[in-house]
Amino acid sequence: MKEISYLWNGNSSLREELSKSPERISVLMFSLGFPLSVVLWHSTNSGIRIASCMHDVGFRHGIGVLQFAMATTPLIGEEEVDNPLSGETTLIVRKLVYRDETVRAESGLILSTENGREIRVVAGAMPYTLAVGGIALGHRGDEPEYDVSEYHRTEFG
Repeated sequence: MKEISYLWNGNSSLREELSKSPERISVLMFSLGFPLSVVLWHSTNSGIRIASCMHDVGFRHGIGVLQFAMATTPLIGEEEVDNPLSGETTLIVRKLVYRDETVRAESGLILSTENGREIRVVAGAMPYTLAVGGIALGHRGDEPEYDVSEYHRTEFG
């Protein structure tokens, strides 16, 4: 079985970065209405950008996996959206892992609060896009690559 992990080359722990409650959230949308990236801004000049990349796992079979990078400025076209996690001090972070007979892929994550509010970010139905739940992004903002029930929630270790 092929194992594909998140892509992250930051200097700090990815879990530590994702556990910080974002002050604001911005999204870059593709022209067809699918999210291309989401940034969780921790301060004016610091955030973590989430995007999707594709991995070939078989003949005509690719799977999306999340990639993360530090962000210092918004991209052209990025728009701020409502932040359902606003005011929280810490977040619970869980991985969303897709598994079948050929692959185990870290394709998404859930950021949640003790009060039950959450944001879900997972690889989207179109290659290199995201599906984002918990934030109102329009009719194409939450179309995951696979049905949400097919992803396994696992602890972020």
